[in-house]
Amino acid sequence: MVRSPPSPKPRKRNSKGSPILGEPEVVDLLIAGGKVKRGSTLVPEQRDILSEVGHIGAGRASGELSRVVGSIVRVSQPKVAFFSMSDGLKDGIPPGETVLVFSHVQGDARGEIMMLWDAGSALVLADVLQKKQMGTTKSLAADEDQGCLVANGGQLCERYLSAVGSLLDLKLDPSGFRLLAAGGKTLSNFLSVSVLAGKENALYLRILTEFSTTYETQKNKTPLKGSLVLLLEMDSVVGMLKAVKEKLEHLVI
Repeated sequence: MVRSPPSPKPRKRNSKGSPILGEPEVVDLLIAGGKVKRGSTLVPEQRDILSEVGHIGAGRASGELSRVVGSIVRVSQPKVAFFSMSDGLKDGIPPGETVLVFSHVQGDARGEIMMLWDAGSALVLADVLQKKQMGTTKSLAADEDQGCLVANGGQLCERYLSAVGSLLDLKLDPSGFRLLAAGGKTLSNFLSVSVLAGKENALYLRILTEFSTTYETQKNKTPLKGSLVLLLEMDSVVGMLKAVKEKLEHLVI
């Protein structure tokens, strides 16, 4: 008597009805050139690993920001999810006008890294960086105001990439930082056309960490809020997961 093969177990699905992919399935799909569909989610273990990687990078970046503003910087738990520009900008994007310092990432992983501030925080930070009296900077029209924010945003992103690269023995280099001040649909369009270079429909893995701190003077306390976002191309996610696995295996006694 020949037995029929057992029926495959039904896949677990997320709230949108898309299948929840386990880590081996995600890696196999990507290595084989398959595509992870929008709405697919990471299993908790996989999300936790990538979130911890982001937390280590954000910790290094927040240390630099704390040194600049002279205050403790609070860091959120990194949010890890699949992302494409066609899905729209949601979490971590300040409402209204946003100041964005960004760069392509090259080396052993490819993607984008960006530091975002709401407009008010960016103006305050420009005063802090240039040791001006609070409230002096009213706009970012001047080259020196833009320049100091690019330099600082670049330092924060570089600290992040350096920490992640050192942890996983990966070479992660920014290609050069630029600044944009925009909001809403304008920001989405710019990211689609200029930052992602026409890859607005491509799927990325996004690791997003929010920062908050307070700059204190004798007269007042001014809140600063921003987000650091790493967008990884899907092929690079495989490499990062493999690097994490190798690092863990080396730690096994």
